[in-house]
Amino acid sequence: MMLLLLAALAVKAAVSQVTIYGDRARVVRASDVEVSGRTRVELPLLPDTVDAQSIRVEAEGAEVQKVDIQHVQPDEFPVGEARQMLDKLDSVDDKLRKLADDRSELQQHLSSLRRIVPAVPSESLRPRPKLNAGGWAAALSFAQDEEQSLQARIRDAGLQMADLQRERQAVAERARIIGGAGRRSGLRVSAQLEGKGAAHLTLTYLVAQARWTPQYDLQLQHDQKTVRVSFSGAASQTTGEDWDGASLTLSTAIPATARALPEIFTWKIGEKERFIPTPYRADRPRPPPPPPAPPPPIAAPASESDRLRQDLMARVQSPPPVAAPSAPQAEEKEEELSEVAVPPMPESVRSEALALPAPPAMAPPPPRAERKRAGKPTAPVAVTAMPPPKSVGVAQAPSEQVGIAPPPSWQRPYTPPDSPAALAGGYDLEFPSVRRETVRTGGGARRVLLFSESWPVTTERLIYPALAPEAYLVAQIKNPTLRTLPRGQAALAVGADPAGTATVPLVAPGEEFTLPLGIDRALRTFRNIAQVQSEHGLFSKDEVTRYAVTIEVANPYTVAIPLRVVDQLPLQGDKNIEVSLIEAKGAEREEGTGRLTWRVNAPASGKVKLAFVYELKRPKGYKVHQ
Repeated sequence: MMLLLLAALAVKAAVSQVTIYGDRARVVRASDVEVSGRTRVELPLLPDTVDAQSIRVEAEGAEVQKVDIQHVQPDEFPVGEARQMLDKLDSVDDKLRKLADDRSELQQHLSSLRRIVPAVPSESLRPRPKLNAGGWAAALSFAQDEEQSLQARIRDAGLQMADLQRERQAVAERARIIGGAGRRSGLRVSAQLEGKGAAHLTLTYLVAQARWTPQYDLQLQHDQKTVRVSFSGAASQTTGEDWDGASLTLSTAIPATARALPEIFTWKIGEKERFIPTPYRADRPRPPPPPPAPPPPIAAPASESDRLRQDLMARVQSPPPVAAPSAPQAEEKEEELSEVAVPPMPESVRSEALALPAPPAMAPPPPRAERKRAGKPTAPVAVTAMPPPKSVGVAQAPSEQVGIAPPPSWQRPYTPPDSPAALAGGYDLEFPSVRRETVRTGGGARRVLLFSESWPVTTERLIYPALAPEAYLVAQIKNPTLRTLPRGQAALAVGADPAGTATVPLVAPGEEFTLPLGIDRALRTFRNIAQVQSEHGLFSKDEVTRYAVTIEVANPYTVAIPLRVVDQLPLQGDKNIEVSLIEAKGAEREEGTGRLTWRVNAPASGKVKLAFVYELKRPKGYKVHQ
């Protein structure tokens, strides 16, 4: 009974660390609690997307004796706090209404006082009397003192109204949160601590519906010797909770989950004739017949929580009581009064219901697979009675073989091709964020910067003269860090000019990769082919065609630039055709593909000439095709 009498201390455990995986996240909440003896603390309500089995509570400076996890139904509503908010709003509104009425009366009194002026009685039959100004000074002094007193009282009333407006705004915001939060369900976690003094409480859990995707930004500097590599992750989540100012870590690992191993029971065959044994898993029963359609729901009467919620939202949306300006006051707008302006309240406050995904449907519990027979558990066997055959023959073998085989419950884990685990090639990589980030639930992807560094780069112009006359600017980049980088899309830029997009491959430490940076239209390429045909042989004539290919590249720049020119030699695809390379000075030949590659430097404001010669030999009259 003592445990039930312990009052729960509500703590605001803010999200401090988040590790985002491909399909889930590990969230760490932390809070400092003052513990005096045996203390029961209640942590913030967790959304339904949290894995209840992954919840862990730890404390430094105190001992965690017990942790209770309870699923909160969506119809639970803080009735006591709602009543307190309504009473507070009533009290503040009454004070505002009284101050507004008093201020209106003071303003009317001030307006009447300002209309007091000396007047001379006018009678047509009598001569105008002589005016005596002896009492004017006293009257004007009285009016001035009274006016200053009224202005001071109006100013004090304005100050009090401003304070009450701010107080009402805070109460209305709290009431909006209570009344407009929607019928939220989730997991309520409470822990019992034992100790004395300050304790640091940590709550850790796994939550679904969180993901991230690697992204790169590569900017070639103007000196073309360094490239700015910025690696970031597009993180998004629809978990039902916001991560405000948390230290993020983006991981390519797949969190381990506990799985039950299959269990083989004793398999006994009955005495029925002509059956086909069909084994199946004990924990995967045959699906039961669909249940009958439920009757239409009957509208239940409004509960007390519903009425309180409606009253709260109605009071929050209604404007605070203010006094309407009088007619003389509207006429005297131009006169300045030393009054304090009251901040206006918002016209309407909308309640934003927190849209949470429905919890995953739970599978029906498996049937009791163990049966006591001769003291040993026995697995059920599905037996199908066969009708007597019309003709005598050999029964066909069942489609599924009976015997001991690998567990049918095991399945190869499926990894989506666009998940971080697949893009990292199976490496478990972690990348902490540069700064604390805020990721809102359902707010779209947030670009989280992981690092931004300058790497050395080697640029060259890649030319395929047989396919295109343009020269492609490419960058040879080497990973100088000790980090392995996953594959991802990269936005390319040369200086301040965008150069398109490309895909960065999986890069190991010290590995080189090539990225295209666009077309260099200043370079001009020319390719010419000279063909000479002849016949050889005395008895069987062969036709021999010699091809002389000439490539010329003009460099308009005032500095020398490296070039990589790639051409191709045809390969023999028919036994009647012979292809032989006669000359290819300075070229690297790749066997199997016929690729010819020249790596040269084009002189400043000069030209580069390359050439290769090959022969094609086939029987006379033989038609050549490709």
